[in-house]
Amino acid sequence: MGPARCTIHNLERGCHKLSEVEEDIVLAFTEPGSESFNKLSVILNKAYKKARQGNYDEALALLVDPSVWRGLIIHDYATWAHQIWHILTLRATRRGQLRLYHELLIPRRPHGPSNPKEYLFDVEWDTMSNIRDSLYQMLQLKQHDQAALGVEHLLKALWHSEFLCRYNLYRSCVIVLADVGLEFGMSKRSRQILQEIMPQVINGDELEQRAVACFTLGRCIILANDSNLGLQEAIPYLLMAESDFQTLEMYPSMKDVQYLLSVVYHNLGMMNERQNVATRHCRTEEHLRQLEAVVSDDQILEIFELLTTVGAALASR
Repeated sequence: MGPARCTIHNLERGCHKLSEVEEDIVLAFTEPGSESFNKLSVILNKAYKKARQGNYDEALALLVDPSVWRGLIIHDYATWAHQIWHILTLRATRRGQLRLYHELLIPRRPHGPSNPKEYLFDVEWDTMSNIRDSLYQMLQLKQHDQAALGVEHLLKALWHSEFLCRYNLYRSCVIVLADVGLEFGMSKRSRQILQEIMPQVINGDELEQRAVACFTLGRCIILANDSNLGLQEAIPYLLMAESDFQTLEMYPSMKDVQYLLSVVYHNLGMMNERQNVATRHCRTEEHLRQLEAVVSDDQILEIFELLTTVGAALASR
């Protein structure tokens, strides 16, 4: 098992710190040459991990650095260009920029493997792994208020992820299970299963997972308590979810958290805090409307111009 494969192997099992050490070792000791693909693979993995944490500009800067694309061969170029496209797509879909995705990114998609199920619902494409595909089916049904029909898919994903030790995916499945439990009035049980994994989620390196978990747990706490004590206990989790969604630039989700926060503050009689959250909610709505209308982006066009220039130089060798 090569260094790059070891890194991916550890990431799949949630061993982020160990994978970072292995990445640093590969970058420090691998020189361009026969093992250059390992080094490129690690750089691509590091960049995408940064993007998943909301550091999109840092991830793109890492990939467009001349030290990365100089000396690429045609095969490596395709992999490099495709990873840049994936990061741009991740940012656009998280922001809710579907027009930008369809009108700018899709027509410029480099040749290579791509599955829109990684970013959007209601798309027809190849299936993913058993765990991811089952989870996708569940989430898609939930989008259409048909969560009850997806329970079998969710249980399948839970079983496979636990059996195969895909702990990061397992935690995602538990969060979805708790969310579904709320729809069936099982708020106390949902809170219990979430709290069992929260130490790993809170201290983990998946901001999106933490944001969704905190938002779900906050709702569980509110519904499981009939007093104001539950509202007060939920506030730290909702604030953490808002902060993480803001870092990730997931404005549609951030707007939902802010709305719930304003309701919580209102019921607690905390009018100043309620007004502050309401103001943030209005700003988020306005920013989201502006982003949804965007069909072009100068930064993206400059990046695609670089991809074209590098590709042309390689083709002319």
